[in-house]
Formats: sequence, structure tokens, C-alpha cells
Amino acid sequence: GKPIEMVRDTLYEIHLLLKNFDVNVSVEGVCTTGSGRYLIADYIGADIVKNEITAQAAAAIFIDKDVDTVFEIGGQDSKYIRIKDGVVIDFEMNKACAAGTGSFLEEQAQKLNIDIIGEFSDKAFNAGNSCDLGDRCTVFMESDLISHQQKGANKDQLIAGLAYSIVENYLNKVVMGKPIGEHILFQGGVASNQAVASAFGSILNKKIVIPENNEVTGAIGSALIAFKNNGPSKFVGFDLRSREYSQESFECMKCTNLCDVNKVTVGREPSHYYGARCDIFEIDKNKIEKGENFFKFRKELLLEGYSAENENDFSRPRIGITLCLETYDLFPFYNEFFTRLGFNVVLSNETNRSIVNLSNMLSVTDTCFPVKVMLGHVRNLMDKKVDAIFLPALVNREKNHNFQANTCQCPYIQGIPYMIKSLIDFSQTKVISPKLRLSGSNYDYDLTMSSIVSQFKDLHMPISKGKVMNAFNRAVKKQKRFFETLKNKGKEVLDKYNNIIVLVGRPYNTQDEGINLSISNKIASLGLTVVPMDFLDISGVSIYEEHDNMFWHSGHKILSVAKIIMDNPKLNTVYITNYACGPDSFIKTFFADYMKHKPYLEMEIDEHNADSGYVTRLEAFFDSVYKFGMENV
Repeated sequence: GKPIEMVRDTLYEIHLLLKNFDVNVSVEGVCTTGSGRYLIADYIGADIVKNEITAQAAAAIFIDKDVDTVFEIGGQDSKYIRIKDGVVIDFEMNKACAAGTGSFLEEQAQKLNIDIIGEFSDKAFNAGNSCDLGDRCTVFMESDLISHQQKGANKDQLIAGLAYSIVENYLNKVVMGKPIGEHILFQGGVASNQAVASAFGSILNKKIVIPENNEVTGAIGSALIAFKNNGPSKFVGFDLRSREYSQESFECMKCTNLCDVNKVTVGREPSHYYGARCDIFEIDKNKIEKGENFFKFRKELLLEGYSAENENDFSRPRIGITLCLETYDLFPFYNEFFTRLGFNVVLSNETNRSIVNLSNMLSVTDTCFPVKVMLGHVRNLMDKKVDAIFLPALVNREKNHNFQANTCQCPYIQGIPYMIKSLIDFSQTKVISPKLRLSGSNYDYDLTMSSIVSQFKDLHMPISKGKVMNAFNRAVKKQKRFFETLKNKGKEVLDKYNNIIVLVGRPYNTQDEGINLSISNKIASLGLTVVPMDFLDISGVSIYEEHDNMFWHSGHKILSVAKIIMDNPKLNTVYITNYACGPDSFIKTFFADYMKHKPYLEMEIDEHNADSGYVTRLEAFFDSVYKFGMENV
């Protein structure tokens, strides 16, 4: 769309009204919200920029001081907000599915030749009974509509089924079992649809209140927030016809991220830039002082001893290692091991757009995003013409406690070399794919040694077992020092800082900035200290009573960290998971059980994520958590 033109035209209409009635208005504060809030703020001179969740909550609290639950369904997204004593304590937004939004409802009404305003509700109430369309995605729901039509369902029954389906989709995929109180406000454009509101009341057996001006409650909340502006407003006025601007998009070539950047220039003012992952285009606009990002410390420690010059050093055989997945934990081990064996280690480039695009082209299976990206990293190493590529089948990891029966990796991590070999031609490249068992048991150690020696022998790169054992043992010690250094740094940070955000998740979800859109930088840009979860010492934490057979290595670490975060008032957390992660589908439920008395933010990543959605969720979460002090949460 054209947000600037729409805002400019609307403000000019207000200007004409004020002029016709000979009214002078003094604007004391302006707040913008919505997906284009930063762009419009720069254009009109807003004083405050606020995310939609906080704006919707502000309106709800103003309308009903006793509100405890807000359902908000708009044209493109939907939100669940939980409020206690006038403060947001939890929220959710729809992730990828559009089946629970107003645009889906309007699209289906058009296909049935029904006017969404008025006629939709009238026909739904006349149905007598409704078709069961479930809560599946748009594609399946459309096929269900056709199926019911073929079975003789009339249009009224189909319309009633759509009203119920949007409610079921919202409750199952947005609310997801979270508490629903007794003072419920239904906000957003879809709340004007009486059939949908009635379906909510029927399913929940609760009173659903639709506030006046429900379609603009976000704007109402934004106006209320604008009252908080201190000092003179920066608002440039209602008549902006002469406030010319130019807009262009370009691909930033400063790094391998290749960000799509939008450049907007208003008059002779410095240009504004939107869409870059880093702060390269930022200018001083009285932004919040940045917090400390300790992921930079972790990355430097992870790559300690590695030289990018190895890529052009042909004096020794060059072994390629993919900078993705478990390498974000185990690179100290890999680097030490192969360096001791006489190799020059060459890393693939950090995940960037070209690697992601290449991965999507090569992938033929519906894996999670991080596993899919592995394909692009392998091709990147092949382009560097390394002598061999290391693709281990990582079966298990080190134990954190003696009681752990298993420390397994997920099936995809264990099966990576077999999957990759079926999709990429390695006829011109050697691949070293031993089965690595790193639990520390004698049994696993012997199997790992045999597998590594056998791999080198099969590739006509014979290395003695004694040399392999020596390199392996030294690599294990190097890896232990890496984790110990992280824990020591963590103790130092916890003693020094308050209001710390712990990024929780698998190492690649939290560390790989090409996958998670540099989320640690985004948190730091909001003025908060952010640390990796291995800054927390879990050696004294036991989850045995609750989970005596947690066989995932990552599951044990994530749940142990959850117990620490829950008990430490300095800490809050953002949990990074990814779409289609099998183990996390269980682990995140257990994580929620541990965190039931403390709010946290869960963010799901895949190749379709956009910056704006991330920023909205982060801003809303921090608004709620830090509104009245972490010690009160």
C-alpha cells in the first residue's frame, strides 16, 4: 500500500475540518502504531512509537479497568492479550497461518457471493446448524467448504461454519490453552462481525464485550499513550501537502546479509532507512541507549584460534566445516581436532540470503529451516574447493549430570550426512562422515574412534588410531574450556547487570544471525542486556524429578536453564524455536510448565520471517515485563 499518502490525506481532511470550523488545535503529543509505525513517525514527527499489542492493551484498560483478556482480530493478524491489574502479563500473536484473520473471512465471503458486512451475520444466524470446518489452514478449509457444498450444505450453514472456524483457529493456534478470564474485550475489525462474536460466546460460554469503535482500538490506545509525551511535540502539522518525499529500495552490499533496505527522504532532511538488520544506517534520533550484547563475546570465543586465511593456505589439506547447526556449540572441538591432525580448517560463510536461497532450491524434504540451510553451507564449501568436507552423524552429546540416561541429538542431526549425500553430488569432493558419540562413556568413545579411523581409511587418508585418539582427547579438553569460560563470564555478568534477557534455544537458533534475523542485536537495541543460555551454570540444577527420561541433550539444557530463570528476579527470557521442530514441540510445553509464574516470549523462526513481526513481539514483551519492575513480575 501507500501508507504515507493515506496518512497525509487523512491529516489534510482534519486540517480542512479545523479550518472550516475556525478551530485552533495545539498538539501536545503524537504516537504511531502498526506495522508502518516507524516510517510514519519519521514523516509526521511523532513523539512516541509503540507496538500494536501495547496500544491495544492501553485502549482495553481505558475502556474497562477490570479487563483481564483481550481478543483482537484484524485483517492481517490476530492477538491474545492477558492483563492483570492494568498490566499486560502475557500475549500471543498468530504465527504463519492467515486462517484466523479478517482477510480470510472476507475472501471466503466473496467466493460465496456474500457481503461481509451485515449479510454474513444474518445468514449465519439463520443457519440452524453449521458445517464443521475445523481450524486447519486456508487451503484445507477451502477444500472442506467445497466438500460440504457437494454434500448438500446450504450457504447459510457454510457461513455459520466459517464463523465457528475462525474462532476455533484463534483459540487453538493463538490462545493455545492460555488462561481466558471473565472480563473479555473483543477488539479489531472482525469484532464487528456479530456471527464471530456469537461463536466466541457459544464456544467459551462466556460474555464477550465488543467495545465502541472496536475497529480503531489500536488508534485509541496510541492516542492514550501520546498523553505521556513530555515536552513540546515534534508533530509537523496537519497540512503536509508541501512535505514532499521520495522513496526507493536497494540491496545493501555492505555484508553477506544483502538486506532489502527502504530509503525514504523527506524534503531536505537526512534520509531514513528501514529494513537493515544492523545499525549501519542509523542516525542519532534520541534512540534508547543500547544494552550489552554478549553474543559477540561468545562468537569471538567460539572462533578463537581460527583464521580465515586458511581458505587460501594450501600448504596443508583443507577441511571444510559448515558454520551452522551444532557447529555453533562444537567448533572449538572440531577446530582443535582437525588442526592437531594436520588440516587447515575452512569454515563456510555465515548464513546469508544466497545460502538460504540455494538451500531452498536444493531441498526436497520439508525439514525445519536450520537443517534445510545446511545444504547451502555445504555448497558454499564446495565452491571454496576444499579437499574434504566434514559432515558428522552426531548421535549424542556430553552429559550435564550423571543421572542422564541419554543425551541424544534430534533425528535430522543424526542423519545429516545421509540426507545431504542423497541431494548433492560429491563425486569431486571427499566427505568425512563419522558417527560421533560424545557422551563420554567408554563404549561411545571406542565406537567413535573406530568410526573416525575407518572414515579416513576409506578416503585413502590413513591416520593412525593413536594420532586420532590424541587429537580427540585434546579437542574434548578444548571444548570443556570453552563451556567453562562461558559459565565464568556468565557469573561475572549476573553479578554486574540487572534486567538480563537470556536467549534460550538450540545453539543454531540463538546464535545463527542469518536464521534468527540478528535477534540478539534487536534486544540490545531496545536497551537490554542479552546473554546466551550457556552463560548460566546448570551443573547444580536437576530436572530428574519432573523428567527422569529427558533423552534430548538440548531438552535437558533448555529445561535446566528454565529453572534458573524462573528463580532469578534479574532474568527474563526469549525462547527461540523453529517451525517443524519435532523435539521442541514437546520441550516447549515442559518449558511453559516451568515458567508458568513468569512471563516469557516464544518466537518461532522459519525462512518466511520478517523483521517487523519480530520487533513488534519484542517491544510488546519488554513493555509488559519492565512496566513496573522485574521484581514484581
